[in-house]
Amino acid sequence: MTDGRHFKVDGPHEVTLKAHRRIDVDEFKDTLDRKKKGLLDEKGCYVFALRYGRGYRPLYVGRTGRSFRKEAFAPHHMLLLSDELSAKPGTLVLFFLIYVTTHGRVSVRSIEELETYLIRSAKLKNPHLLNTQTQDDPRAFVIEGIDTRGRKTAASRALMAALDLA
Repeated sequence: MTDGRHFKVDGPHEVTLKAHRRIDVDEFKDTLDRKKKGLLDEKGCYVFALRYGRGYRPLYVGRTGRSFRKEAFAPHHMLLLSDELSAKPGTLVLFFLIYVTTHGRVSVRSIEELETYLIRSAKLKNPHLLNTQTQDDPRAFVIEGIDTRGRKTAASRALMAALDLA
């Protein structure tokens, strides 16, 4: 395993919507807290995508410095996604790529590099990705179930489909 560059995939989680396809952030967080205790307090990257039948279209890729709870659901992200949802069919889902700590420390650089990798991968599948920044090429990562070193899980297979990583 590559020290400090190990991530675990969790998802897809169907995002709760209110009337007019607006995201119900509080309900979604409460549901995740019940189903996956502690998940929202982790750090790493996340991918919002639209699910169409068996396929996925990535919409937005982000990273956390503090926690998924504090950053993935920031008001400007929710507004951006809600505007996109109002014009597009499909089910909004969220994937988490959770940083697996080594030696008790979190490598902020590794999280930033993974975000770059995910944005580049997502833009190949969706050139209209909502992310606006472009970053340098990332180094290699170990993502359980996506590279050849990990067991493929339902979550990792779904994310691979969402980003065309197969």
